[in-house]
Amino acid sequence: SERTVLGAVLLDGPEKEIVSMLNYEDFYTDQHQSIWRTIRYLHLNNKPVDVPSVMNTLKKHNLLDTAGGGYYLTELLEIPTTATAKYHAQQIKEFAILRKTKEMAYKFISSGYDINLNDLKTNIDTCIAEIPSNGVLPFTLYDIEDYVNDDSPDPAMIINEGVLPERGVLILGGQPKTGKSLVSMNIALALAKGVKWLDFDIPEPRRVLVLQAENSYYNMRRRLKQMADTTIPRGTLTISDPASLKINDYKQFSQLEHMVEEHQPEVLILDPLVYFHSVDENDNAAMGMVMEQMRTLANNNNMAIIIVHHAKKMGVSENTGGANLRGASSVFGAVDTSIILSRDVNLETDEVSYSLDFELRNGENPERMYLSLDQDNLQMRTTLGALPEL
Repeated sequence: SERTVLGAVLLDGPEKEIVSMLNYEDFYTDQHQSIWRTIRYLHLNNKPVDVPSVMNTLKKHNLLDTAGGGYYLTELLEIPTTATAKYHAQQIKEFAILRKTKEMAYKFISSGYDINLNDLKTNIDTCIAEIPSNGVLPFTLYDIEDYVNDDSPDPAMIINEGVLPERGVLILGGQPKTGKSLVSMNIALALAKGVKWLDFDIPEPRRVLVLQAENSYYNMRRRLKQMADTTIPRGTLTISDPASLKINDYKQFSQLEHMVEEHQPEVLILDPLVYFHSVDENDNAAMGMVMEQMRTLANNNNMAIIIVHHAKKMGVSENTGGANLRGASSVFGAVDTSIILSRDVNLETDEVSYSLDFELRNGENPERMYLSLDQDNLQMRTTLGALPEL
């Protein structure tokens, strides 16, 4: 089945249904995992998927020998009947799920049954949820007439003007020490209270869960005593001690899902991204899969996600906006909204100022916003920017 799917895709190109169904971990051998990972990489980056392209990409990443060499890739073209590729893709998925459940069973037995049953049930339920239902994939197709004739209102924005839609993914980027965590906590407090953030309306209060990795309990306590008031109901805003969960690790992703199910946030904030995965952040395919997991988490739990991330060092890139985020371009490509925070110091007066640049998929991009930090309550406020030089 694996050889049939790989050959069919190399022969006729990847079908969306098959690409969305299979992750590279679903293939049994390292050889086939390397080939499928390369196919997904090329497909997600809108590049041709054929034997020469796959071969060149494998060679570039020193994986051609792992994949069996160029001769093996051309051999795959002699195997497939492309008409049966979907059937074989489903077979691959089902056997991958069987392997996962067997591994869980072996771990359970070898532990002497000393294992948390709730964790075991969660992991098994997650596996079962991955089983394709009679080959039907979990999305719906609509005729163009359905779209044109549908006059139902759009879902309400979590943050208006397209800044954060329902089930949206927003990334807040900036250089180290620019105040990204402060801004993310400003947003969290505004969401929890249902009040404006900067110039943007938040129509109603939202339950927020913040998983942060860089502030100790006491530093976070000091900040929150300055920032917060007593008007936020208990259970509306929950903040972690320093945390680190790898979303690309199956077990840890399941733990994260379990935490989300328990707290039922409407917005999840991850600060910063680097502590929530363990892949090479410059690997477009690997980071694309991490962002795919983010989107899956948002959709499956009917919540939005805000990700705090680092920007490239000054002078390293001529890009601006979201394209200046550190690491793979697939991160910026996967989000609905990108906000880049900058911090400037006037060398003559030592005055510190901040600015935000926006790129929105669900609305018009706002003009650059200039901010100042109120040291009494650690809130960012809009202000006028510096006068242009004559």
